[in-house]
Amino acid sequence: MGERYTILSPIATGGMGAVYRARHVYSRREVALKVLHPHASVDEATATRFRREAAAAAAIGHEGIVEVLDAGVDPHEGSLYLAMELLNGEHLGHRLVREGTTLADALSLFDRLLDPLAAAHERGFVHRDLKPENVFVLPDPDGGPERTKLLDFGIAKPLAEESATLTGSALGTPHYMSPEQIMSSKAVTPAADVWAVGVMLYEICTGQRPYDGPTPQAVLVKACTERPVAVAERAPAVGPALGALVDRCLAREPEGRPSHAEALRAALRAAVAADGPFDDVPLVLERYVAEAETSSRRAPSVDTPKARAVTAVSTAPRVGWRRVEGDGWSLEVPPDWVERTSMVPHVTTCWEAPELLEGVRPRVLLKVEAFDGDTRTYNELGMGRLDEVARIHRLADATLAGHPCLEAEAVFESAEVPFRGLRRAVVIDGRGYMMACDGPVLRFGEVAPIFRAVVGSLALAPA
Repeated sequence: MGERYTILSPIATGGMGAVYRARHVYSRREVALKVLHPHASVDEATATRFRREAAAAAAIGHEGIVEVLDAGVDPHEGSLYLAMELLNGEHLGHRLVREGTTLADALSLFDRLLDPLAAAHERGFVHRDLKPENVFVLPDPDGGPERTKLLDFGIAKPLAEESATLTGSALGTPHYMSPEQIMSSKAVTPAADVWAVGVMLYEICTGQRPYDGPTPQAVLVKACTERPVAVAERAPAVGPALGALVDRCLAREPEGRPSHAEALRAALRAAVAADGPFDDVPLVLERYVAEAETSSRRAPSVDTPKARAVTAVSTAPRVGWRRVEGDGWSLEVPPDWVERTSMVPHVTTCWEAPELLEGVRPRVLLKVEAFDGDTRTYNELGMGRLDEVARIHRLADATLAGHPCLEAEAVFESAEVPFRGLRRAVVIDGRGYMMACDGPVLRFGEVAPIFRAVVGSLALAPA
């Protein structure tokens, strides 16, 4: 993509790709550049969903859906990419924990997000992955009401089109998936999006999600087999009309919910008129408070020396964490983690978590050593050819202290308790930095966000 776009800084990373702040080489317009990794680009189902995202916004044609400006295939790496408008705001979860925000403010934002969703439903699209992180809130440049934008139509399903998903498989985010979507993504209608909006409404009304559990699978099972606690029971101050509407959005059968976004918006306005105005009802969304405190920090530009001294964005809470400093680096660790001595050569610091399973303690370690081009030690840890720094940077799915770096993951089944290892490494001015995390396979979903938050706290002193 170097012929069309200059990468400025990473915005977000994931298992299938990454999003960067980038600048078009000729127009100089800054965009959000979404890039699929080469291995994902060759998967036909994944590529189909990626192309669908490029087409959905144009097909729906609503200003409340993020605009796709360009799409293509990188001629060198074979990676699919989308260039989208760069949004200056925050996702809905972070916006709702801003000091002084009331239930009335939140409901007004929901009214606005239902407008583009209604347009999508009218044109035959079901989003299938609605959640606070996929609703962006932007200030109005003229000082008017805030605007909302729906993001990530990658798994949106045109109802008249054959799905790219295998029969019986499910796509989406567990806490926001309707029962019929859990059973099969081919079975969804706009009522599945109504369920997801209902989950978000339930959370702003009660401070809790309707279903929770220790694992994603536990959440999915509950959604298919249990009725959530009624809003009136958890939050009687909300009012009977609004509480009943939210409960109806979470009806197990799609026929029991408002059938689409326009019907939901009409019902929501009627409920607010009956119970509102909610100007004096504060919001308590604990799970977003700590995350929002760090949301304004962004990973630094990858082409400036300042990157060595800037802390990258964390996606997990760091309230009460303690800062640890060493020779040229510092990082933050959870208050209940304990420092241990590691047997791995050159490990600078090693921290262990409280026991998750009997005798199993996840750990995070930082290794710092001079790098002279000899990759053997790194290869033994599964990090690959770190002397090919340029290639690594192009394929990176992670950052380390703001630098694009290599990420590797492996499952070790031969151990008595199978565990998963996650590694990140980068070479900067002849010095190698590597962070690693190990944890039990069954609980690694709980360990990995902590590891990524520790990685995100790493700061390196300027060389």
